[in-house]
Amino acid sequence: MDATKKKKSDVTRIFWPSHCTEGDSGLLVGWNVHSFTACVATVAKDIPLEVLHKALHIIGNSKRYSHLFYECGGPPGLLGEYKQHDQPRQQS
Repeated sequence: MDATKKKKSDVTRIFWPSHCTEGDSGLLVGWNVHSFTACVATVAKDIPLEVLHKALHIIGNSKRYSHLFYECGGPPGLLGEYKQHDQPRQQS
C-alpha cells in the first residue's frame, strides 16, 4: 500500500460550533462518538477540572437530558483542552 494514502479511519475528525474557538482557552466538553471522531459541545472556560467533572457527573445522571444522551451515545465527557493559538506558552 502506498505510504501517502491513508485509510479513512486514520484521520481524526472533530466537529464543533464555530463560536467555541472565540475567546480564551478552556476544556473541551462533548462526545467521543467513535474512534477518531469527536463532537464538541462547548469549551468550558475558567472552570476548575474538579468542578467540571462533578457537573458532568450530575448532568450524566439527569433524566432531563436522556433523549440527548440517546442520540449522542451517552452523556458528554471531557475530551481535552483547547489552547488559543496566540497565547504565549508557559515555561515548565
